[in-house]
Amino acid sequence: MQETSFLSRGGARLLGAAVAASALLASRGSAQSGGGGETTSFNLWERIESGGPLMIPIGICSVVVLGFSLERLMALQPAKVAPKGFVEELDQAWSAGGLEGARRFSAERDHSLSRVVSTALRHIASREEVKESVEAAAKREIGLLRRGLRAIALMASISPLLGLLGTVGGMIDVFDQYGKVENQADKVRVFSSGIAVALITTFAGLSVAIPATMVHQFFLSRVARFADEVNRLFVEVFEPRLRAGGGKEPAP
Repeated sequence: MQETSFLSRGGARLLGAAVAASALLASRGSAQSGGGGETTSFNLWERIESGGPLMIPIGICSVVVLGFSLERLMALQPAKVAPKGFVEELDQAWSAGGLEGARRFSAERDHSLSRVVSTALRHIASREEVKESVEAAAKREIGLLRRGLRAIALMASISPLLGLLGTVGGMIDVFDQYGKVENQADKVRVFSSGIAVALITTFAGLSVAIPATMVHQFFLSRVARFADEVNRLFVEVFEPRLRAGGGKEPAP
C-alpha cells in the first residue's frame, strides 16, 4: 500500500508537470524576446493571432482538457476511490463482527470501493453469484471514474490534427504569395516568414496534445489501480469466507 501512496503522489506531480509544460510551451516563443511584461504579453497575443482562425478551436481544446483534468483530479483522489488500508480494515471488521459487522463497516464509508462492498454484501450466496455482484458493481463504479476521460483523449487526438490543418493551409498561402513575388530577396522573406507563421498552429496543437495525453494516462492508471483493489478485495476477503461457508452466509 505504501507503493500505491507513492504512485499517487508521483501521479499528482506528473499532472502538475503536464499543466506547467502546456503553459511553458505556449509562452516559450514570446519569452525569448527578452522584453518587459507588456512586450511579452503583446508578442504572445500577436503570435496567437498570426496562427489564424484555427487557433480558436485549439484554444477551446486546451480549456476542455484543463477543465476535465481539474475535475477528474478532485474526483479520483485515493480517499474518494480506494482509501489506503480499506481492504485490511474490512477484513478485520468481518472477522470481529461477522457479516453484519462488515455491512456496517462498508455502510459507514462513502467511496467507490465501499459501494462495491455494500452491493456485494446485500445478498451473500454462492461464490459465482457474489463474484458477479462484485463485477457488476465494480463495472458501474469504473464507468463513473472514467467519466470525462474520453473527452480528454478526444482533445489529445484532434488538437494536433487541427494544428496540422492550420499549417497546411498556411503553406498553401505561402506558396501562393511566393509565386506572386518577383524579387528574389522578397521571395526568401515571404517564404521564411510564411513558414514560421504556418507552423504556429502545429506548435499550439502539440502544446495541447502532449499534456492531454499525459494526464489521460495518469487518470487511466488510477482507474486501473481501483480495478486491482477490487480484485484483491474479492480474493483476500470474500473468497476465503465463501469457501469456508460452503455457499451459505460465511462465518466470521
